[in-house]
Amino acid sequence: MNKRNRTFFWIVVAVVSLGMISRFFEVSPNISPVLAVLLFGAAYIKRKSLSVLLPVGLYFLGDLYLNNVVYAEYFNSFQVVGDLGVYASFLIIIPMLAITLKKVSIPSVLLSALGTAVLFFLITNFFSMILLPIYPKTMAGLMESYTAGLPFFRSTIASTLIYSAVLFTSAELYLRQPSLSADSSANTIEA
Repeated sequence: MNKRNRTFFWIVVAVVSLGMISRFFEVSPNISPVLAVLLFGAAYIKRKSLSVLLPVGLYFLGDLYLNNVVYAEYFNSFQVVGDLGVYASFLIIIPMLAITLKKVSIPSVLLSALGTAVLFFLITNFFSMILLPIYPKTMAGLMESYTAGLPFFRSTIASTLIYSAVLFTSAELYLRQPSLSADSSANTIEA
């Protein structure tokens, strides 16, 4: 891996890490770069195991801290895992992104960002219906869960699109800068 690719690799790792850590500073519900950094990591980290383990691992560590320190008063015991729907959505979305973002382009990023937001909404609200006692375990309960999630869905779509636009534009501008080496055309990096 040449110096430019190594630098870009560490930039991607830092962006994904900061995006996942941003959960600690949430300004508004579902205005978050988390889904956008999933797209970003899936597009630019060549080793797919790392593109899954990095964001999911950081999200897990964040859950440990948030659920057992920040929100400990809301739980009766130590919480190992947070929202199972979030983890399930990540494990479904990230492999999908490895396919849809093989070639980074405006249409592929736009469709992947929209698809990610929609899948996240559908999966997490499905898990809410299954796991939370407030929803009946029926089709009506599922529709109630989706209806309750609609105000958050708008924010999820908007933030995923905006953060994705900023992250991918920045990355592509960096990758398209002239380089002294002959091999500067790759848009993925090896870990």
